[in-house]
This record gives sequence, C-alpha cells and structure tokens, in this order.
Amino acid sequence: MSFVEKFIFAESGRDGDVVESMFTRKIPLYVRPMLVRQMLNAVHQWQRYTPLENKTWIAREHNVPSLLVRVDCTIKNPILRSCGNGVMVDGGDVFIYEVDDAPAGQKLTMVVNDQFSELLDLIQQHWPPMRAFVSERRFSDITQWLDPYDESWDGVIWPSMRPQEADKYPHIVHMAAHPVVQEGNKSWMVKTGLAYRVHNSQKLREVLDGPLASSSVVVKPLKGTRSYKIYPLWRREISGRRPSDTIIDVEKLYTAVDNCYGDEWIVQQLVPPIVLPESVADRLDGRYRKYWYTLRMYYGYNTIHGDYIPLGGVCNGTDWRRRVISHGTSSALFLPAKLDNRLYSSARFSLRQLLKRHAARMEEKQGHKARCTS
Repeated sequence: MSFVEKFIFAESGRDGDVVESMFTRKIPLYVRPMLVRQMLNAVHQWQRYTPLENKTWIAREHNVPSLLVRVDCTIKNPILRSCGNGVMVDGGDVFIYEVDDAPAGQKLTMVVNDQFSELLDLIQQHWPPMRAFVSERRFSDITQWLDPYDESWDGVIWPSMRPQEADKYPHIVHMAAHPVVQEGNKSWMVKTGLAYRVHNSQKLREVLDGPLASSSVVVKPLKGTRSYKIYPLWRREISGRRPSDTIIDVEKLYTAVDNCYGDEWIVQQLVPPIVLPESVADRLDGRYRKYWYTLRMYYGYNTIHGDYIPLGGVCNGTDWRRRVISHGTSSALFLPAKLDNRLYSSARFSLRQLLKRHAARMEEKQGHKARCTS
C-alpha cells in the first residue's frame, strides 16, 4: 500500500493503526514569530527572484508565482524547550532546503494540524473557487483537499502534472494557480547565495574544493520538486551515525552528475533536520524515538492584502539511521508544526477583518452601481 493510499485509509477511519503510525497530534511543535518571519523573508526572496510563468492564471492576475507555497527547512542550533504537551522552538536560525511552489500534502496537514486547517479555510475564502487536476503521470492527495476537475469547470485550477505535459494540457496551464513549466525552479537560491549552480563534475569539484570544502553537502536538480536525483554527501563534521541514503565517496558524486549530461544542479550545505529532546522523543512509541524532523510550513497568498500569510504546517519525521531526505514514505511520521498562540490569533484576526472589509466594499460598490442605474 502506497503512502497516499495509507493516508486515505487513515482519513476515512478504516484503519486506526495507520492513523497512529503515520501522524500524531500529541506532540505539536510551536514556532516562534522570529523564525516564522525568517521563513517569510525566504518566501519574499523566492517571490522576487523566481521568473513568472506568464501563461498561468496566478501570474496574470496577481503577478506572483504561486497562490500557496511551502517552506521546507530546518533550524540550525535550535533552542528547544517543553511547552505544555509539545515543544517550543524558541530560537536558532532557519536553514532553507527549498520553497515548494506547487506543494501537495494539504489534506494530510489539515488532519494533523487543526490550526492550519482553520487558517487555510479562512484564506481560501479570499481566493476564487478552485478545483484539483491530477494527470496520469502523477499521484497526489490534492483531490482530498479540493474537488476534482472536470471538463465543465472553467475556473482556477490547482494542477499536479509534469512540466513536460504543459503542451498536452494548455487549458490547465492557462488557469493554473502555481507554475507548471517552471515548477520547482531553484535559481532564486543561487541568486541569493543559498546555493551554488553547477552543470558538470568539474564545476562541482571547484565548489567542493572551495567555498564548501570539508562541508557535508547535498546536490539536487536546479528544477523539480520530487525526491529524485538528490545526492547527499556525508562528511565528518556531522556527528552521529550516517544515514544509509547518503554518499561518502565523493567520486561517486562526480560520476552521478556526469552521467546526467545536460542537467543543471545546485549544491548547498547539508544541515540535518531537527532532533527532538530525549524527554520529548521518549513520549513517542518505539522506532519514532530515533527520528529527525524537517519543518514544512505553508504560506498562502492573501489576494486582498497582497502578501503571503503564515498558516502553519507539519514536521516530517524520518528515521535518521536510514534517511536524511525527508518526504512522504510509508515509514514517515508527521507532527503538527504550529504558530505560537499570539501569531496564530493575529493571523486569524487579520484574515477575518480583511474579509469583512472586502465584503463591505463590495456591498458599497453594488449600492453605488444600483444608484447610478436607477
């Protein structure tokens, strides 16, 4: 059974064991506003330096690349403390893995994180109605979040498709709420100094012998959002047991890059995900005590206010003995990643107030129009 199939079974309540083994609400991580702002700064940099895909609805109507993004990151030198039934991330520095401009996992996050579910529902009231389109070449949970697309639909679409399918589905691209051809373009990370761009082993060697000498690194495609062709190189400065999906022979890394002739890559330092304090990890059952967690925080575009709003997200946990690459495998564990109470209350209040003001302006316009025609 695949990860998404397991999730659907869990959500439908047909398999209680799957629910407990895949995610838990017991141990939320609360994220301080200063860290949420650091992630928002990354979103603003991504917004500034990412090329707009002008054929999409979101670029034409709002001049931004995507209606909803997810910041995948970790916290360097995190300050963690127990907070009620969970953990407060009190300090540290956000280290960006990527800004996903076409994220999936919304429904799973809604189930795990009630705070995210409420804020996503509020911001969706700012958006036009939207349907989900999933091509034959992808498998996604977005149809658990949005009603599926059919040919009678002529509104906005949240697609899950390969960039190579853009010519096959031009009507989907035309109404897309995120990039399709440019999906997962990480050139903004190069422009902001978060990564180095390479296209062959010679250029990679220059980076590994120069600015990233002796550092553990990860090499990944310049474009794309899948956990595919990602090569983590593990070096000694990271303590602890080496995950089995990492490389220790740098020559294998050079060979892997040269074997993908014509591809472009980025290289960045490898900073491991968050490790929970033992006092907290001991509250998890069995194998989950040895997990580390990638923060995945969503930001929705407020079409009334014209900026991205933090919505919360999940901590994606994987067994550190087996994987450093976090994604939705069947052995993954998901914990809610929540805004602290003040920021959550502020975001909820702002979204509600903007909706009220917008409704009042629309009512005033309608009244003015009626007076002019009478």
